[in-house]
Amino acid sequence: REEQVYRSICDKYKVEVKLPGKKGEEGKSNLEKYKELITEIYKEHNKDKLGEIDDLLAKYTGKEKTLYMAICKKYKVEPKVPESKK
Repeated sequence: REEQVYRSICDKYKVEVKLPGKKGEEGKSNLEKYKELITEIYKEHNKDKLGEIDDLLAKYTGKEKTLYMAICKKYKVEPKVPESKK
């Protein structure tokens, strides 16, 4: 029940859900998952930014989803992040 309440609050305030011991798709951490997604976009739309991905992720620690969504919006790319299920 607590996890459901926590997820609802995160959804309401558009904050990334952080649960201890839980990994993203295929056992990858969120950081690795978003790094791959951002790399895909920059490879196609702005190769000059490829060398800056680690610095960007460090700057946006804990806000990787926000960073990814902003990059998707900037380059008009459909986000590949699944929405939270209610």
